[in-house]
Amino acid sequence: MASDTQCVLKPPKMISSGEPASFLRQEEDGVVMMEYPLSGGGIATDTLRLTPLGERYPGDEVLIPTGEVDTQGRATWELFEVGFLHQELRQAS
Repeated sequence: MASDTQCVLKPPKMISSGEPASFLRQEEDGVVMMEYPLSGGGIATDTLRLTPLGERYPGDEVLIPTGEVDTQGRATWELFEVGFLHQELRQAS
């Protein structure tokens, strides 16, 4: 992934189960509306700020677009953990 790849920080209440988040719409410049699975069960909708991947820190969990769509035709975003410098992203689990 390039350092300018757009991502959002994982919402604290999002479950790290491997289920992706779904992109709903662009709210304003740099802000997107996402739907994601909750750690206690259920689904939440929230606005999240886009940032370049290069601005994130090792250990941050981020959502990055996969280029795929869900059953409703919405773009999916997978959860990754930012590794240390010179390391690839790791799939969050």
